[in-house]
Amino acid sequence: MIEYGFKAVEASKRQTGGDQLVHKQVIGRVALVGQRAFLRATDRIPALKRRFEAELYESRGTEAA
Repeated sequence: MIEYGFKAVEASKRQTGGDQLVHKQVIGRVALVGQRAFLRATDRIPALKRRFEAELYESRGTEAA
């Protein structure tokens, strides 16, 4: 299973090119910290959560359930 996982990650990196921000050592970690902080704040602040959800549905062209 571990061998399969490593192969899957390598195949995925080949498809994406590996040139995204998240693949850069220092900047990628900072970006990841920022993303996690945003998502945690969105989860804990009800008004922000509603806005984020509404924009998500709007971008997908559907209505909230």
